[in-house]
Amino acid sequence: PQSALRTAVMFETTWLERAGLLGAVYDHRLLPLLQSRIVAMVRALIDRIAPRDPSPAASPFAALQALAGAPETDPVLLRLLVSAIGAIPVGSVVELSTGAWAVVVRPSARPEALDRPVVRVITDGEGAALEELSDVDLGAFEEESGPRIARVIEPARIRFNVARTLLF
Repeated sequence: PQSALRTAVMFETTWLERAGLLGAVYDHRLLPLLQSRIVAMVRALIDRIAPRDPSPAASPFAALQALAGAPETDPVLLRLLVSAIGAIPVGSVVELSTGAWAVVVRPSARPEALDRPVVRVITDGEGAALEELSDVDLGAFEEESGPRIARVIEPARIRFNVARTLLF
């Protein structure tokens, strides 16, 4: 029962990842399981962030944007994924409206604030590293008040270990 489901999900997920070579799963006679489609989408996102081949890595935010722009992406599943991880995924390095840099650590406690996650502030507005890191829920502020994300920083500009910041 459970092992059969896991086997089917992994079979279909692997097929979905190689649909360009293998053609449609079940030759369009059946739809792949919902679980398989979700796993395939998450793996596609992760493969953009940490590629299995020599292609350059993308930031979590850029990877989500690329996934959203892919013609094979199911918009309903994409909305589900964004509601789970937020519009700006964990691990994204952002510049706040104050000039400070921060790392996204989780979605906001307010579900409607998908674009205003909880961030860990790592530099001040001048770019100096902070001794004490603090988490700020950007969703706790009204859209017009408090700090907000000014832009997402590209991975090539980041000069610190993001994973270490997340484990603080």
